[in-house]
Amino acid sequence: MGVRILGARVAPGALDELPAEVSIVTVRALRLEPAAWSALASRLVPGAVLLAWSGEVAPELPAEFEAGRAERLAGSRARFLREFRLRGKR
Repeated sequence: MGVRILGARVAPGALDELPAEVSIVTVRALRLEPAAWSALASRLVPGAVLLAWSGEVAPELPAEFEAGRAERLAGSRARFLREFRLRGKR
């Protein structure tokens, strides 16, 4: 299994640096508009995982994503690592 780590800007029309298919995405300290989440979803393989670092309130994601586990970060009262999965097949 090959791993490629990218620091990419995600916005509609600005996904050139991402490969055609992505299996795992991490997001930290970033609030994206629904259109940007949908653009990102178009590159994810079925069942892809999105890990989002967030505060007490989970990010609002489009219907393409399904919420999974949420774990409080060690030593924090209000920070969580949240798992989301891409729904269905593309």
